[in-house]
Amino acid sequence: MPISKGKKKEIIEKVDALLKDSKSVVFFNFKAFNVKSTIEMLGAKSILKNRQFEVRNALEVLHKKFDLEYVFLNLVELEKATSYLLAFDKETKNLLRRVFGHAFTKDVLLLEGVKLRKQIVPLLKQALSN
Repeated sequence: MPISKGKKKEIIEKVDALLKDSKSVVFFNFKAFNVKSTIEMLGAKSILKNRQFEVRNALEVLHKKFDLEYVFLNLVELEKATSYLLAFDKETKNLLRRVFGHAFTKDVLLLEGVKLRKQIVPLLKQALSN
C-alpha cells in the first residue's frame, strides 16, 4: 500500500525531529547507521501488530533521506523484558543476524532481555570492524 504525499511529509518531519539529536547517526568504518531509534514502552507487541507498516515507512525514509547503510528500530517491551529489532532491508537484517546470532521472523528479531543503544552500538562496531 503506497503512502500519500501528506503522510510521507509527516513521516519526514518526524524523522527530521528524531535526527536533530547529534547521537542519532553513528559513522563507523565509513558506514552510517541510525542508533536513535529505540522505543521503550509497555505493550510493544501492539506496535508490532498494528503499526508495523508505519514503522517500515519511517525506516525507509531514514534509509533513503540520510543515505544510511543500516536502519532498524529497537522496540523494548518493559513488562516482559524483551527487545524487538525491526529491520526491513536485507543488509541490516544480515548485520543484526550476525551480531545477535538469531534469525528474523518476517521483519522482527526477538531478543530476550532489554537491549539498549549503549549495549547495541559496541556490538555493531565490532561486527563492522571484522
